[in-house]
Amino acid sequence: MLQQSPNNSSFHHHGRDNDLLQQQSNKYRKINDQLSSVLSEYQDLRPPNIVVIGEQSAGKSSVLEYLSGIRFVTGQNMVTKCPLQLRMVNSKSSSGSKAVIKSNIYLTKHSNKPITIENPEINDGAQQLEEAIQHLTSLHLQEEGYTGDVSRVSTHLIEVEITSPNVPDLTLIDLPGLITTSNEKNPTLKDDIRQLVKRNTTDRDCILIVGDAGRDLQTIVGFEEAREKDPSQKRTLCALTRVDKHVNDIETLNKMIESLNNRGPIKLVHGYVGLRNR
Repeated sequence: MLQQSPNNSSFHHHGRDNDLLQQQSNKYRKINDQLSSVLSEYQDLRPPNIVVIGEQSAGKSSVLEYLSGIRFVTGQNMVTKCPLQLRMVNSKSSSGSKAVIKSNIYLTKHSNKPITIENPEINDGAQQLEEAIQHLTSLHLQEEGYTGDVSRVSTHLIEVEITSPNVPDLTLIDLPGLITTSNEKNPTLKDDIRQLVKRNTTDRDCILIVGDAGRDLQTIVGFEEAREKDPSQKRTLCALTRVDKHVNDIETLNKMIESLNNRGPIKLVHGYVGLRNR
């Protein structure tokens, strides 16, 4: 849990809170394991995904890294250019970790087996995972005729499965960052991304909105899209990133504290969580 420090200048974690969080995580992991075992017998049923949506460069990839421990491609421009499904499988019997990367286009037109990477969370493995995702992204854009055009997105899904003793049993969907205006090269880009978000968010998925903690809540992109799929807010949570970057400006800090305490202009049933910059 992130709390305001006595001098209002920083945020910090408490060990006791982390222990409670770990206990809760273990409890819900056992429930999820039992649920997954039951649902595996029915092909049409699955546990809900967590769909991560937010504005371009809001820190979505960093949030995915925080949840999974795996480094993802980051940058100032549009990085995620097609839907990416990150499925994490907790394996208590495994002494190491493994990533399996694939897509329908890759398996049908470029290889008869997925890409496998050992220990994707460290050193060479992390670099190989990043390169594999970039490679499949390029293949998807080429398939849709967008070679060399950086202002396009693809509808084709990249699947990444991480098996490790250090990850929870979760499935997350990362989507291209929402934008407020298109550009001259692709005047339909704004609508293309919004349609992609809607297409990959179902009425039973959990929605994680990611926004910069220094922004006014009304200017954070993603609330409208979440409201369309979850008008009751029962499945919606918002993560405010880079909280440590805004603690020196008193006005911004006060707004941020109000938001994190769910007292801002946009209130959510499950509130907000703050994340510091990596």
